Amino acid sequence: EQKNATLVRAYLGYGRLETLRQCEAVNALYDQLWVYYNLFQPVLHQVSKEIVDGKLRRRWDRAQTPYQRLLTSGALTPEQEARLAALYAATNPRRLREDIYRAVEQLWQQADQRKEAAVSGNISK
Repeated sequence: EQKNATLVRAYLGYGRLETLRQCEAVNALYDQLWVYYNLFQPVLHQVSKEIVDGKLRRRWDRAQTPYQRLLTSGALTPEQEARLAALYAATNPRRLREDIYRAVEQLWQQADQRKEAAVSGNISK
């Protein structure tokens, strides 16, 4: 639920999405969010936690994207590394973020249209 709060809930809130078209739109949005957050959004990881003079002191490592952490871990095969590098090079983060905002807006417009149709009695399943 922690990541849902930062990713899914931050973009979609707690509203109800009911149609197959909305489900497909959310899945497409997840694909875009995956690329944006894993390749371009740096994350802090906690390195240590200790109590000093009765206060909790936390230490964090340098902020890196999950993509950068994966590259430095050495866990990737050369093919996987090449695929991710190609995806990184081909993606414009600003345009991707604009596309994400546009997709969220369209998703909620679909939900609003469905509500309006339900109120007027012209709803199709």
